[in-house]
Amino acid sequence: MAATTIRNVQVWSPQLEWEDLPAGGVRVWRKDKLPDYPHHMSERIVHWATKTPDQTWMAERGANGAWIKISYQHLLGQIQSVAQGLIDLGLTADTPIMILSGNSLKHAILALAAQHIGIPSTAISTAYSLASDDFDKLKAVIAQISPGLVF
Repeated sequence: MAATTIRNVQVWSPQLEWEDLPAGGVRVWRKDKLPDYPHHMSERIVHWATKTPDQTWMAERGANGAWIKISYQHLLGQIQSVAQGLIDLGLTADTPIMILSGNSLKHAILALAAQHIGIPSTAISTAYSLASDDFDKLKAVIAQISPGLVF
């Protein structure tokens, strides 16, 4: 029998306190200080694009069944390019992006590019746009968010 190597992993171990509330709930809070964390998701992407530029960030199957892979370095370039395109279209925090596509690399890049420049985006279930007969739910969502761009 081969020897098994066990790797130590760091697990989250915050110092928590709590109190029982009279109405039956529980209030929980963290006593220790939160560790540093990125202010924006794109800070981590820049980090990994610098540290491991050729590492695969995400992959999906192409039409021919082959993997389409995107490295962190390529991801960063794509995010910056798409973000500039969104700016050029005049989108702002007041003109969110509505994403109707299923999960894909393009969907992810668009959402990350929007986050990178502070434009909200929302992914809507494809059932609202593909399986609906009357599109009432989709119309209700559009009325609530008034998208500046639909993908």
